Amino acid sequence: MDTSTNVEALLEHADWVRALARTLVADSSSAEDVEQEAWLAALRHPPRDASNPRGWLGTVVRNAARKLARERVRRSAREADVARDEALPSAAELVEQANLQRELAGFVVELDEPYRSTLLLRFFQGLEVSEIAARTGVPVATVRTRVQRGLASLREKLDRRHGDRATWLAALAPLTRTPAASGSVAAGVGAWLVLAKAKWGLAAALMVAVGVWWYRGQPGELAVPTSASSAALRTTSADTTDAGARVAVASEPSLRAPVVVPANAPPAPDLGSFEGRCVDVAGRALAGIELEFVDEREVVVDGEGTVWTGNQGFSVSEEERRMFRAFPATLQKRVAQHPGFLGLREALLGEPFERTRMTSGADGAFRMEHTAARGKLVPRGDAWLLVAQASDVDDPLELFVLAPAVSLGGVVVDAHGIPLTGATVDLSTNHHVPELPNRHVRDSRTVGYWTTKTDDDGRFVFERAPGVAGQWVKVQCSNGDGSLWHGHVEAAGSSQLALRIETTLQAAQTVATIRGTVVDESGAPVAHADVRFGQDGAATDELGAYSFRVSSTPHEATQLTALVRGRRPAAIPSLANELVRGAETLAPPLVIRESLSPIRGRVLDADGAPANGWRVDLADGTPYGSSTSTLEGLACGRNAAGVAVAPDGSFELGGLLEREYRVRAWNPATMAELVSALLRAGERVELRAAADLVRPRIAGRVLSTLGEPLQGVSVRCGLVIAKSAWLSQSIHRNAETDADGRFELRNVGREAQLSLCGEGIAAGDVVLEPNADPENLTLVARRELRFRLELFDSDAADRYAVENAAGERMNMIYKTPGLTSGGRVLERVHGSFPLTIVPEEATTLVLLQGETVLRKVPLQLRWRELTVVTP
Repeated sequence: MDTSTNVEALLEHADWVRALARTLVADSSSAEDVEQEAWLAALRHPPRDASNPRGWLGTVVRNAARKLARERVRRSAREADVARDEALPSAAELVEQANLQRELAGFVVELDEPYRSTLLLRFFQGLEVSEIAARTGVPVATVRTRVQRGLASLREKLDRRHGDRATWLAALAPLTRTPAASGSVAAGVGAWLVLAKAKWGLAAALMVAVGVWWYRGQPGELAVPTSASSAALRTTSADTTDAGARVAVASEPSLRAPVVVPANAPPAPDLGSFEGRCVDVAGRALAGIELEFVDEREVVVDGEGTVWTGNQGFSVSEEERRMFRAFPATLQKRVAQHPGFLGLREALLGEPFERTRMTSGADGAFRMEHTAARGKLVPRGDAWLLVAQASDVDDPLELFVLAPAVSLGGVVVDAHGIPLTGATVDLSTNHHVPELPNRHVRDSRTVGYWTTKTDDDGRFVFERAPGVAGQWVKVQCSNGDGSLWHGHVEAAGSSQLALRIETTLQAAQTVATIRGTVVDESGAPVAHADVRFGQDGAATDELGAYSFRVSSTPHEATQLTALVRGRRPAAIPSLANELVRGAETLAPPLVIRESLSPIRGRVLDADGAPANGWRVDLADGTPYGSSTSTLEGLACGRNAAGVAVAPDGSFELGGLLEREYRVRAWNPATMAELVSALLRAGERVELRAAADLVRPRIAGRVLSTLGEPLQGVSVRCGLVIAKSAWLSQSIHRNAETDADGRFELRNVGREAQLSLCGEGIAAGDVVLEPNADPENLTLVARRELRFRLELFDSDAADRYAVENAAGERMNMIYKTPGLTSGGRVLERVHGSFPLTIVPEEATTLVLLQGETVLRKVPLQLRWRELTVVTP
């Protein structure tokens, strides 16, 4: 007998089985249990005679329903016998909870303004968003944004302090529990809402904002909502009694648990709103744009049907989908193997995943209700593309800049007119486009990026590219040898845009070629090792061989390295001096050996206690390509952020080479820093913070070069924690100046670098005098003014400069698509001039034709406003 054939025949009656189960039990959840039990029985013991499948299945379903009823009666009896109140927390748990509550309060106090005062008003005084807006004189949307950003800062602080979000979420959960009453516990969201204005309110708000719900199914587990919309609270149709209204958390069936919220409970913190305005590249409102929220936890299904959960991909056959539909328990088990991902159930079933959607109104405005999940907002359908986000000084809503989606194509040839096959063509909107001429843009950032390759005829096409009328589109081509060509194409703004790019490409110059092998200690080849020399490199083949071109002249300190995770890396430090330009260099074999013993140690505070929250890494690790991570760190899975010290202050750093290192420890909260003496693999070290390592307070004023107090300038204390030849990674804290230019930062490490930045400010580091009083500083910021010159076509001026009151020409910064440049004279290109930034001392515009001065025009520019100059 063919068992699989019988089961396939039974599966054809799946809908009938589901309907029968729903008639035998009262609720849909129980019906699903009955259906699952019936199909499991069918799989284990298929019928010997399949002539009457519905008759046989009917018996199996009814038996499953009876079994479920008996189990529920027995379970209720057991629960009644053993029911008891929850155990009281231990003394250690109470201490941990108290410490975490104090830590949360401390983090709030350390927040920069205006986020500190906003959170204090919202969660400690219990004011509504509208009340805070009225008290502080800002729009309601601004208050909501400040709440969201303040909570995001708190989550980042907790992440840095505890190293793992699951750790502090688990520690926060007990703060939100209430005592059991009458043999039941009002757990979860309801308890948090009850406590939202009590002393535990901040912890409850944080839990809601993170979007993680504590449930009592399995101790120690965290249930993550399955989508941004499904995490929202929804009132059920159950009757409302004097005791309160019943509320349910809509999520996966196994995570549903009703909770009770008293009728007089305060409303949930307004953490779930997200507002914005859709505009075109001219800044005009766009009505009727349908948007959807793409959560970063959502699975991805590529064009070949592969389901991706992070970096892990797997295919799902149609037979598997049929089995998932027939056996929900199997589906649930497969979903549980990939926790934390949204849309996995739908991807396994081949069904669409429903995202949160909204439509812009007549003024382009939209509002979305969702949890504080991370993700991106995109237009639905094929008509529009999101190209930038911007802030308008006169609009409280974030601007989402959209462009019509068009077709864009062209052809790429080399210097001899021969088409380049397989060249990569990257298209992106200019970093400073669109300028939104109808609005006072404070800052903007582009979000669109598209890439494709040329075919055998050198042709390429972007089926959906931004049709930015009158704007510039940057196209970059490369073909494996580095950058071959880049240029700019002006889009015509047509819905059927079709550009032909015919450009002469010069092949990139090859500095040298490096060839060699990677072997182990026995001389055997090592396949798939990652070999790097500066920004260039290749992986070894099955014979351990590699070869690659060096695209730029290396620094003499550049090392040739080989990396295999879990093994001691290899490095040749002197190869840069042996390269011959235009020739091939045979490198000595790179030998991958067994790992050396790590450097171990402890980090202690000034009192000798473990320095909790600190992180540790090598201060002088071996550079690895263009990455800020080091060769040693990557060899043992450590990134540029280092490792967190253990609760007892201990740490270990592996992946070491046979050389000396210094160990560096830092506190992300204060940016205090400690550096050890030279150490070798296997040695131990103790790093102890001095009592004066942290300044209790840094305060003062920020003035312009004209002595005027500057409001809204960001005073930043930062610490570089990792860097490469091209990039650096740092941590920082900011304080924003008030109307009198005053600022204050508390508990800052002495090694932290002070700098100024902000809208309309020339960013730069601050060098303090040796005897400066850190609590009474006077910092000078140089204001920058923006303008755009518009001339009639008949105007003969083809260049201009700016002068100060003394008649001296001044440097200008001007922005063209994809490029920010500087100089003392700016030329007219394609009949217009780009956006120009000048120092606040600029008083006169000098119009030129060649080197001839045509006339001079007084400049009257306003700080933080874009002035259109039409002389």
